[in-house]
Amino acid sequence: MKLYLNTASPYARLCRVLVMETGLAAGTELINTDPWTQSDEFWRINPAGKIPALVLQDGTTLIESTCIADYLIATSRRTDLDVCSSKIAARRLEVLGLARAAMDCAFGTVIQHRFNKDPALADRWLQALSRIIARLDDLHESELRISSPDNRVLEPARCDLADLTVAVALGYVDFRLPDVGWRENAPRLAEWIEILSERSSLAATRLS
Repeated sequence: MKLYLNTASPYARLCRVLVMETGLAAGTELINTDPWTQSDEFWRINPAGKIPALVLQDGTTLIESTCIADYLIATSRRTDLDVCSSKIAARRLEVLGLARAAMDCAFGTVIQHRFNKDPALADRWLQALSRIIARLDDLHESELRISSPDNRVLEPARCDLADLTVAVALGYVDFRLPDVGWRENAPRLAEWIEILSERSSLAATRLS
């Protein structure tokens, strides 16, 4: 397979993480691509001109990180990564949806600042991002593994697509929007993210 990506993209990073998590890294060629540069060759691969894009051995091309994620999980039969296979699928989908929304808000804010210079729209996305992080903090509070007696956060027993997407989304916020300072208002989520981010797939793809 060939994965077209840009290393600064949160969407592409999520796919890289999943390629590693699913054990498909050895059979996947990573091709760095600048989606902002005119490229007839890449447009033939993905007419939308967006990354990531995954080209399979038979030439089938998957675009959009959600489609790529679903394919990688299904192909590898890693049902533990599939939120819909969970006994609490609705709750996991809630977390996944919020994580995707956080990623979209952060990415949209960066694009607005860089190209469109629309402060009103960027501010709206930043406000939404703060609300989403607060909700994620509330949701994760009830799911964290806590040890006694020192009340430390431990690495979660479960790590699925929702968890990985949260980590990638907030990693992108740290990378591109450090002034958001979300950790102060979500300390438990921040501690959980710090631990989860040491997972090999996340550590190897950390944005810098």
